Amino acid sequence: MTAMLNSFKSSIINKFFLFILFLTIIFPSIVFADGGIIYYDLFNNAYMLNETDQVAYINHDNETQKMIIAVNANSIKSAKSILWLFPLPASPEKIKIDIINKLPNFYGNLLNGHFLKNYDQLTDIMYYSQLFRFIIYAIDLTFMELNNDEKSFDSIHVFQHVEKLGLATELISAKNSDSLEAYLAQKKLTIPPRFKKLLGNYIDREYSFVASYISDPVLFNQMEHQLGIYVTFPTSKMFFPLQPTSIYGQSEIPIKIYALNYVNPETYNSIASTTKIKYCFNNDIIFGNDFNDFFFNKNFDNKLKYTIIEINSPSNRFLDDLWISSYAIKPYIFQLFVDYYYLAAIIIWLLTSCISSTLAACIAFNDTKFNDKLFFKFGVFNLLSLFGVIIMAYVLRIDIKFTDLKNAENKLPLKKIIIQTLLLSICFLILTSFSVRTIVIIFSDMGDAKLPFLLNLLINNVTAFYVLMFIFALFIFGLPSYIYYKNPRLALFITSFTIFFHSLTGLLSHAINNVF
Repeated sequence: MTAMLNSFKSSIINKFFLFILFLTIIFPSIVFADGGIIYYDLFNNAYMLNETDQVAYINHDNETQKMIIAVNANSIKSAKSILWLFPLPASPEKIKIDIINKLPNFYGNLLNGHFLKNYDQLTDIMYYSQLFRFIIYAIDLTFMELNNDEKSFDSIHVFQHVEKLGLATELISAKNSDSLEAYLAQKKLTIPPRFKKLLGNYIDREYSFVASYISDPVLFNQMEHQLGIYVTFPTSKMFFPLQPTSIYGQSEIPIKIYALNYVNPETYNSIASTTKIKYCFNNDIIFGNDFNDFFFNKNFDNKLKYTIIEINSPSNRFLDDLWISSYAIKPYIFQLFVDYYYLAAIIIWLLTSCISSTLAACIAFNDTKFNDKLFFKFGVFNLLSLFGVIIMAYVLRIDIKFTDLKNAENKLPLKKIIIQTLLLSICFLILTSFSVRTIVIIFSDMGDAKLPFLLNLLINNVTAFYVLMFIFALFIFGLPSYIYYKNPRLALFITSFTIFFHSLTGLLSHAINNVF
């Protein structure tokens, strides 16, 4: 009978163990960032908790850092006790700790994506301001709260204790790793040897520690949203403890850090390739008074700028902690372009146009004495597109007024211009006919789909489409012919100008895409 009873008990225990194991797999593990989490199960076994991801929010101002580390309230159901430690590079007398039940919601636009979108838009406008860009388009139509009670455990000093929402957080200092181990033992927790050695290195450098553990499992498990461990401490640079995560070996634990303002993380070789830096901004965000202390009582409503640092690397590559410089200059330069887009666009357009005009003068008037300052200023007329350059070049007679050339009247061969324009226009229609037939085949079965005007005209009235294209060709080819025969030297200047303008626009666009 006793044997049967023992067998029954053993069976029940095994089933219960399997049930707890099932819960451990199904329910998400508690998420802290960053540090070593020690998990003490119902069977009095201690483990390093396998973290799934880590999230932190950092603000640094006047050599003071405020950091919120996210805690997922969906804890492991089999956990009787959880302890998590992370180091801070400051003496405990200068550190403040707290637990908060609300996290800042940083969201916004990616600076590089927004900048490149705006710049690509400007580049397109600059390209299409030059008339022959339309020809390429037409030909290629198919590409359309704080408690300071001090406690002592031998060589361990507890400087602050905060207990809220089922979670307790203590600020401690230790003289050696043995005293820290004894402190944990009083909480019925044991740390693995490799973690003990790592903590000893921080103790030797006189770092302080923040220890968090579940003080009320029932209350903690009732939390449906994330909690945050909030620390304030002095430091000349932003600090994030990476090295404690190295105890997880080959496991990859994604780390995401939201740092206020545009900052520059000092990554080292082993994690540089797996670290992504994203600069973001939001001009429509409202924080109100919820995070006044985190923001140093400064108003960041409608003007949030922040950096996202994402590290996806095997944990054993975390050979050191992460230090972050307060400012990164380059993103602020691009931010100026985004904030003052229209002004910046005009300046870029003007400079590109004026330089192009000066270079074109070197080609068209290289055998004369020309006034390069006047030609530089003349580029301003390109704000009116190439039409403005053409019209003002002839109205101002820049070949005479900006150089030492004498006035000479040329007889205009109208008959030759007309014949040349007609032949070029007919050739243009023949060349585009192949693309036209392909487009008709592709779009003829589109049904009620809304199509661009030219495509809609092509599908429904081919004759009207060709008439419109012929008129377009007469204008495009007739204008250059007239310009050339009216004044060949000005024609050379205008041609050189638009080639230089295209080239400089393309080179600048390519350089910016490579830099950002």
